Amino acid sequence: MIKEVLQLNGSWQFKEFPETARRMRDLDTGGWMPATVPSTIYTCLAQAGQIQSADLIANPENYHWISQKSWIFRKEFDAPDTLVNQERFRLIFEGLDTVAHVWLNGKLLGKVENMFIPHIFDVTDHLKPSANQLYVKFLPALQRGEQLMQRYGKLSEHHFGDPRRCYLRKAQYQFGSAVGPALPGCGIFRSVRLVGTHTAHIDNLHVRTVDCNQHRAAMRIAVRIDRSHYANSRLQCKLTITGGGLNQSEQLDFAAQEDQHAILASIDRPILWWPRGYGVPHLYRLKAELFDGSDLLDTVETDFGIRTIRLNRTADERGRNFQLEMNGQPVYIKGANWLPLPTISTDPPFADYSTLLKQAANAHINMLRIWGGGIYEDDAFYQQCDKLGILIWQDFMFANAYYPDRQWFVDIVRSEARAVIERLRNHPSLALWCGNSRIDSLHEAGRLGTGRKFFGKAIFHELLGGLLSELDPDRDYIPTTPFTELPQTEHNAPSSGTTHCWGVWNHYAPAGHYEMPEQKTPRFITECGLQSVPNTQTVATFDEKKQIAPGHAALEQHNYQPGGNARIARYTADHFAPSENIAQLVYQSQLSQARSLKRLVEHLRTHRTQNAGCLLWTLNDTSPSISFSVIDACGHPKAVYYYARRFFAPVLLTLSHSQQDKTDAVRIINDSPNRITATLQCTMMNLHGQITDEINFPVALSPRALSSQYILPKSFAALTGSTREFLTLSLDSDTETLAENTFFFAPDKYLRHTPATIEMEIHSQTENPTAWTVTLHSKTPVRDVCLIAPEPGQFSDNFFTLLPGQTKKVTLQFDNTPPRTPVPIEIRTVNSI
Repeated sequence: MIKEVLQLNGSWQFKEFPETARRMRDLDTGGWMPATVPSTIYTCLAQAGQIQSADLIANPENYHWISQKSWIFRKEFDAPDTLVNQERFRLIFEGLDTVAHVWLNGKLLGKVENMFIPHIFDVTDHLKPSANQLYVKFLPALQRGEQLMQRYGKLSEHHFGDPRRCYLRKAQYQFGSAVGPALPGCGIFRSVRLVGTHTAHIDNLHVRTVDCNQHRAAMRIAVRIDRSHYANSRLQCKLTITGGGLNQSEQLDFAAQEDQHAILASIDRPILWWPRGYGVPHLYRLKAELFDGSDLLDTVETDFGIRTIRLNRTADERGRNFQLEMNGQPVYIKGANWLPLPTISTDPPFADYSTLLKQAANAHINMLRIWGGGIYEDDAFYQQCDKLGILIWQDFMFANAYYPDRQWFVDIVRSEARAVIERLRNHPSLALWCGNSRIDSLHEAGRLGTGRKFFGKAIFHELLGGLLSELDPDRDYIPTTPFTELPQTEHNAPSSGTTHCWGVWNHYAPAGHYEMPEQKTPRFITECGLQSVPNTQTVATFDEKKQIAPGHAALEQHNYQPGGNARIARYTADHFAPSENIAQLVYQSQLSQARSLKRLVEHLRTHRTQNAGCLLWTLNDTSPSISFSVIDACGHPKAVYYYARRFFAPVLLTLSHSQQDKTDAVRIINDSPNRITATLQCTMMNLHGQITDEINFPVALSPRALSSQYILPKSFAALTGSTREFLTLSLDSDTETLAENTFFFAPDKYLRHTPATIEMEIHSQTENPTAWTVTLHSKTPVRDVCLIAPEPGQFSDNFFTLLPGQTKKVTLQFDNTPPRTPVPIEIRTVNSI
C-alpha cells in the first residue's frame, strides 16, 4: 500500500497565548484570528489587520513587543479514509521558528528549539479520523536565549547583533545586523504535512558521482529505509534512471533487518552537468520505488547531475590557491552572496525564488554563497539552481560570534548538520561547504573580546568536517571565511586563499576605487561591495506609504550599518555635484556603487592567473533599506545589476594604464567556449560626439583565453585625466557586436557634458502583449541612461552610455498588463545633472 500524504498548509488560526491558560480548554476563550501557513508572525498580524506592514518596515523598533510575547497557532482537520487505513503516521513540520511546543489532540508531542531542520513526530497513537486538534505554541526566543546566557555566560563582546543569539539555532540576522533590523519573531515558516505509511518507507536517497568522463560515469546510489515495526520483511527497491535518452534500471534487495543498501551503477556516454557559462546543466532523474513483493510501499524521486568537483588549494610562492575545478576544468567564479528573502511583508516568505534566480542567471552569475547569518534555503531554491547552472557555496549557519562548545549544544549542531547535509547533498549545484562566516579571523583579531577562548572552535574544525567526510565525501570543506582587507594586510597566506575585501567601504578610498596592484590581487574574494539607495520605484513606494520622508537624513533609519549614509555621501561627492533631491541621490549612489564594482571586477578578470573569482555582497536584500544589494528588496535591479551583466559577460573589453610607461592598453577576456575572430575598434571622442582619434586591431582569440595587450598610440595617452574626451571600445565580428565598453577619465562633476537630446520611440510587441520595444537615438554622447518604467516592469538593458548616431533597442517587460497606449518613459542621465 503506497503512502498517503495530507497537506496541512493553508488556513490556520492564531492569537497571543493567554498567560492565564493552564489547560488546553483555557484556549477556547475566543480571540482567534485567521492565519496562513507557511508564514511568519509578522505576516499573520498584518493580514489580520493588527499591524501595518508599511509601518513595520519604517519603524521596526516599535514592534519589539511581538518578539517578547508567546503566540499560539491551531488547526482542526479530518483525516481521509485512505490515510486512516495506513498503519503508521508521522506529522512533519519542515520549519518551526524557533522555540515551540506541539500538541495533537491534547497530547504534547514534543518541544523544539531549532528552525533550521524539519521536526518529525510519530502520531500513530494520537490521530483520529475526524476533528483532530493541532496546536503549536511559540515561546519568545529572546527569553530562551536570555535564560541560556545567564546560565552559561556572555560569550562574545561585539556589535554584531544581540549576544543572546549564539545560544539559539535561529537565523542570526533576525537579531539585528548590517542587513536588517532586530525582529526575531516566530512562525510556522515552511510546509506542514501528515504522512501515513503501511509497512516501511524510503528515509533517504543518495546519489553521487564516483568518477566520470565523456565515455562513462560511475554512480553510487544508496538507499536508507525506515522499517521500524517490520524489521523481518524482505523488501525490494527498484531504481530507474531517466533523462538525455537514458532509461536504465537497477534493483536493491533488502534482507530482513537490513535498512541500508547501495549499488554502483555505470552510465555510458553520460551528459555532464556544467555550471553557467561552461556548458549545459544537464539533469538526470532517479526514481526509487520500494516494494514488499508486488505491493508498492513508497516512491521517492530526485534530480541529479553527473559531475566531479574539486577545490584546488595547492600552495605556491604567492600562497594557497582557491580555484574551483568542475569535471577537471577550472571555473572562474562570477557570483554574489545570497540573503534570505524579505519576511517583513504581507506575502508568504521563502515562497518564490524564481524571479531572483533568473535575474542572477541573466547577469551571468554562476555562484551564490548562502551566508552563515541566514538560513538553509528551501528545496525549491537548490532545485532551481541545479536547473540554471548556478553553483552554491553553502555556509553552515554560524556568523560573527562565539558559539557554545558545551556538549548539549554540540549535540544539537551534530543533529542539525546531519539533517542538512543529507537534505542537500544530491544537488549538483552544491559546490562547497563552509563552517562559518568570519569567526576565526574575528577571534584572531580580538574583535570578539580580547584574551577570549575560541568558544565553539571544535564545531568548525572537527565536528563539521568529520560529518562531511562521512556523509558527503566528494565536496570540499573550509572551516571559515576570513575577515581581512587588502589595503592593510597580505591575504594570500597559505592558510587563507580567499578574503573579504572591505577596505574600500570601511576605510574610504577616493574616486579611484579598488586600486589593486597585481602583486596584491587576491586569489578569491568572498565578499566585497559598496552601499547604495534602493531603486527609484522602491523609494517612491516608501514615500507614498510615509516610510521615507523626502529628505536625505530620513534615509538613515533604513541603513542598518552605522555611518553608511556619510560614506555614500562621500563617494557620490567624488563623482557628482551634491544631489538636489531623493531621485538624484538614488541615481548618483547607484552609479557610485556600480562603477566601483566594475573597476574591481575588470581588474580581477584581467589578472585571472592570480584570481579565480569573486562574490559580490549581496545579490538581494532581507528588507527594504539602503544596502549593498544588486537587486533591492522590492525586486528592482539597481544600476550595478546592469553593470554586472556587462562586467560578468563572457566576453569583456577593459583598459589598463601603465604609470611607468605612460601607456594605455586594451585587454580582451574570452570566457566563452568559442574562438573569437573579430575587429577591436578603439575610438577617442569628445563630449560633443566628434571623433578625435581611432585605431583598429584584428583579433584572433582562443576559447577561455586572455588576450595579450593591445597598446594604444601615444596620442591616446592624453586621455588620462582628460575632462574633454572619452574612449569607446567595441569588438565586432562579421555578424554582431561581441562586447563594448566606455571609459571616462575624470569625475563627472568636472566634465562638461552636452545636454541630452534623446529621441525615443515606443511600440507594443505583437508577439508579447505585456512588453514594449523602446528605441533610443541621440546625436550626442549620453552617459548612463536610466530608463524608469511607468508601471512595474523591467528593462532588458539600462544604465548604458548612448553614443552619437547609435540606435539602441530595449525591451520593457511589464509585471502585469501594460498601459493601454504607450506613455512617456522617464529618462535620467548624467548629462542632466
